[in-house]
Amino acid sequence: MDDNKDTKVTTEAVTQLKKEEAPSSFAIGAGSLMQQSYCEHTVMQAQGAGKMAIRFALIAGILLAIWPGMAYLGTLTIFMVLIFGLAIYIVFPRLNSAIEYVFCDGSLEFSRITGAKERNYIESQDGAQESPVETLISGDSRKVLKKIDFDNVEICAPALSHSLDSFKNKDGVKTFDYTSKIKDSGKVYSIACKNGGSYEIISFEPSKTMLELMKKKAPRKVSEV
Repeated sequence: MDDNKDTKVTTEAVTQLKKEEAPSSFAIGAGSLMQQSYCEHTVMQAQGAGKMAIRFALIAGILLAIWPGMAYLGTLTIFMVLIFGLAIYIVFPRLNSAIEYVFCDGSLEFSRITGAKERNYIESQDGAQESPVETLISGDSRKVLKKIDFDNVEICAPALSHSLDSFKNKDGVKTFDYTSKIKDSGKVYSIACKNGGSYEIISFEPSKTMLELMKKKAPRKVSEV
């Protein structure tokens, strides 16, 4: 009887030890993998002519509602001001957009973030907010624009590199601009890749860390000149 009891206790102890060790080992492995093959980078986009026109129209509308609206419309002006004010409150933030790049183990995803907001801060060890040193971007919604696999990539190089010329001159090539559209915002790179029977050229602004990970994944396909 004692032998059976000892065997049962020993078996339960081993089982419990395995349960405790397994998640810990998995977490370490997953953390190492994420550090080596995952990177995300987001850039705010410039305000285009269309978005500036919408802003101007809404501001002009509320100014006209106040004057000369007060002279001709009376109390109706109050409702017009409220309507235009609500439109500005809802629409203005949504006109801000950003492009997010996510590189994960040879896959590169491009997404658009609407209602994008920049938050500059760093947290101390106790969680208190300190002086701004890092920019984070959040938003109201996120839409995936394109996802590519590096197995289909021919080359990734600076946008003005001559190594891209042969792909730019191919018949039926499609181009996609996922940059910030801000002059001198950063170094723009272009990816030439296959999509079915045609070629695509995608322009974007990767971070230094993302470039290093892409080069590690496909050293012969990534050029910095």
